[in-house]
Amino acid sequence: VFVLPVYPYSRVYSQLKILNEYPRILETLEIPQLMLSLVRLELHDEALELMAYTRKLSRNYPDVQEIQKVASEVDEITTIMVNQLLMLLRSSIQLPMCLRVVSYLRR
Repeated sequence: VFVLPVYPYSRVYSQLKILNEYPRILETLEIPQLMLSLVRLELHDEALELMAYTRKLSRNYPDVQEIQKVASEVDEITTIMVNQLLMLLRSSIQLPMCLRVVSYLRR
């Protein structure tokens, strides 16, 4: 009777699992770049949604260092966005834009 050790199977299984999840892993690692692009293009609604998603990921996977790093980078970019919005409020803008900016800051 030929018996294979358990180790190679578990290693192959984990490698296959990583390959199957590769697109999600890659998307997660690209979140800070996407967030920065959204902030630069002043797409604040989408940036806030991405920030909320990242915070949810961070809460769901507190032990995964890579996700915590992504969340940290997104928080830094969020600070940049908040500063941009505050500078916009300091300038002379129309009332509808002012209301939009205040709603972004409240979120």
